This record gives sequence, structure tokens and C-alpha cells, in this order.
Amino acid sequence: MAITIHEADVLVCGCGLAGMRAALSAARAATGGPAPVVVQLGCSSGPTGSSFANENNALGILAPQTPYHAELLERRIVEIAGVAYLDRELVRTLLEEGPARVRDMEMLDITFRPERHAACFYPEAQVARVVDGLAAMHARFSGACDAAGVRRLDNMTVVGILRDAAQDDRVCGAVAEDAAGERHVFVAPAVVMALGGPAPLFARHVSGRAATGLGYGLMRSVGVHLGNTSFLQFMWYGGAPRRFVSVAQACGTGRCADTLDAPLLQARATHCPYAWHQPDNAVDHALLVCPDLLEDGQLHLYAHAGNGGAVVDVRARTNVSGLFACGECATGMHGANRIGGAMVLATQVFGHRAGEAAAELSQGGGTLVGRRRMMKPDGPYGEWCDMMRLDGGVPDPVPLPLPLVDTPDSADILAELPRLLERACVPSGGGGQDEGGCGNPAAEGLEAALQLALAEQPLSPVGRLQLLTALELVQHRLRVPVACPS
Repeated sequence: MAITIHEADVLVCGCGLAGMRAALSAARAATGGPAPVVVQLGCSSGPTGSSFANENNALGILAPQTPYHAELLERRIVEIAGVAYLDRELVRTLLEEGPARVRDMEMLDITFRPERHAACFYPEAQVARVVDGLAAMHARFSGACDAAGVRRLDNMTVVGILRDAAQDDRVCGAVAEDAAGERHVFVAPAVVMALGGPAPLFARHVSGRAATGLGYGLMRSVGVHLGNTSFLQFMWYGGAPRRFVSVAQACGTGRCADTLDAPLLQARATHCPYAWHQPDNAVDHALLVCPDLLEDGQLHLYAHAGNGGAVVDVRARTNVSGLFACGECATGMHGANRIGGAMVLATQVFGHRAGEAAAELSQGGGTLVGRRRMMKPDGPYGEWCDMMRLDGGVPDPVPLPLPLVDTPDSADILAELPRLLERACVPSGGGGQDEGGCGNPAAEGLEAALQLALAEQPLSPVGRLQLLTALELVQHRLRVPVACPS
């Protein structure tokens, strides 16, 4: 096993909508000097991620036409945030800059439907635009990145973040593993996290292809402040083959219809995902305890997209110097729930801002050679940090004295993790499990098991990140009430 060392000015981790927007904006950034060297990891031949690779081959983007509509949308975003973290400045930035980013998409020859549509959680007006043909959309972004000089590397799984011991542990790159299991070190003064949300870790999920679900664990490992992490979007699916199910319609025609008020059913019909902290989630809870409402009895909540991530500022900067976040790796522009199309808009607004800010930061330190320092990798990579002096005197590749596979004991919990995570974090109809800090035995038990495994079991880097991400979800679930307030 060996490591190959690469260098870049900006390293973008992720190749969904947020990652592609960040890479493109970084490469196009006008810094007054040489064009930044931008490397993007995880690229593929087609769309990836919960929005970009959905089963409908179409996506919606929030696109208010007037400041009046933007003001109304801001109010609704606040109304549906629940008891979650929300930054009004980020919300305003999203809505004010959104039209410019939609025009950018049109400049890439991305075609929108001529008609506008209503959005989940906002049925009152036609505030969303829709793109059909996601493969063609991906080709437009890919072509733009290639033309801008982005070096796009496929089949790379990010397994660690590097920090610079000579500069107060600021982030300075990442470690990735390719499809052959070889390790690569990417040295860069600015890193953008755009790896998507944690839905792929759940047994039942509709989060798109090529997603890893490791972003929260990576950011937690270097001390990034995270928020809203257990507030995922959960969608109802049932049948064989699997299909999306309208919960309001299922409950309205089932045996529990008499127990639900018509206004609740009407409110629930205005959005597809389960709604945290909203009265109409009583409809979902009725269905959770009455699964035979569908003819085949196989109705389940599937994890879709995350509403949590790193707490960022308006330039997509985290609290860790040198590290930026966007897409499902960032939060604050929405709370526990989000309006339909708002995440796609967020990928463009804050992906753009992350790319430009990362390029600006990278150029502030002079040339790549002038920025080379002793690097201290996070976590288990600290064992070989003394071999990482990048002043031309290090052999390339560098040996990696680390366990590369999980032990049988650690493999057991990793195999059970998707099922255990569902029991701890998916909404249930049992009352107590939806009360967050008020009591959740499944989450409490999983928290203890995860802490024990992380402390005592030898783990591969990917296995460790899976457990760290799960621990973040469970601990957030335990400390934040998630049921509708009484």
C-alpha cells in the first residue's frame, strides 16, 4: 500500500450539484494572479446525489420572480424551521442571489420548463422552475468545468482531512482512496466539502448514486461545528417495484381517515417529506401505526436528503480555517424542513460562494511551493505525519502503516448500522421515539455502542467515518426535540 501526493490550490470534495458549482466558480475566480489549480474528487460519468440523481429524471429549483415573493418565502422558511438552527442572513442571501445563479444555469444552456410550479411547503404561488433530463444537465456542468481547467478525478472516496501543524491546525488538504484501494494525498490550502448528506447510511434510502454518506463524519473529525444533522427528509415509498406514495391520500382513504381532521390531511398534501415539528406529521404517525393501509402492507419511510451539515457564514466558511461547505454538507439557510427546490438553489448560491472564497483564500498564500509545510493528518494518519514534509525531500509514494480492513468485531456493528440507524433516527408512531431528549431507547443504545466501537475497535478509515457520522446523527437526535410541540 502506498500514497501518491498531489497538489492543488482548491480541492473540491464531491461531484453533485454543489461540488460542480463550487469547482466551476473556483476555477473562474478572478484573483488578479494565475488561475487557481482546482481539483475535484469523486467525479462520475453521470449525475450523483439526492437531487441530481433522483428517480424522476427531473429536479426543481426555487426561483421567486419578485422581491415580494422572496419576502414571503423567507417568512415561510422561518415558519417551517421548527426548533432548529436557522440563520436569517443565509436565508436572505439564498433568496436574493438565487436569480443570478439561475441565470448562470441558463448560460450553460440548461433548459427549464416554460411553466412554473408550486413547491413543497409553499403551494400558494408558482415559485419553482423544473429541469428535465439530468444526464444532459450533468454534461453541461461537466463540460463547463473541463473548459475552465478543473482537474476532475473519478472513483475517489475521501477518507480523511489534512491539517497544518505549522498554522494552528488549519485545513490543508485531504486523503482519498481510489477504486483500486490506493491512497492519494491532496495538498491544498482551501478545501470545499460537498459530499452530500448521510442518507446512504440508512437501510432504506433514495439518495442517488455514488453518494458515500461520510461528510458529517469527516467534518466532525476536524472539529467543524455541525447543526440540524438528524433532520433528514424522509419520503414514503411502497409497493413492488418501489414507488412514491402520497401519505395524505393513503390516510384519507384508509381505515384511520375518521381519526384525522380534514385540515391536517389538506396541509399534509402540500409537501412530500415528513415534516419535523409540524402538526400535520400526525398523518404520518397514523400511517406508521397502521401499515396495512396499502394493499401490500409494505409502506416505509425512506431517507432522502439531509437538512443539516456544517454551520457556515455567507461565504460558506466553516469555523475551521481553510474548510468550506455547501450543499447537503452545510446548514443554516434552512431549518428542520425546507421548501421544495431550496436545496438545489442552495447548491448554486453557496457552491458559487464557496468556490470563489476558496480560490481567494488559496491565492493569499502565494505559490503552491511557497505554501508547502509540515502537514499533520487527522486521526489515524498522525502515525505517518513525520513523513509528510513536502519540501521536495519526501519519496513518492509514501508507505502507509495502517490497518486497511475492519476487524470481525468492528465489521459486525458496521453490518448492523443501517438497521440500527433506522430504529434510532427514523420517525415512528410510538410517541416517545419522536421526543428527542425526552427518551429514545434505540438512540441511547446505539450511542453507547458507537462510542465503544470507536474507542476500542480497530477500524478502516471508511468504517470509522461511518460510525462518526452515525454518532453525530444519534447525539443530535437525543439532544434536540423532534416531535410537534404540544
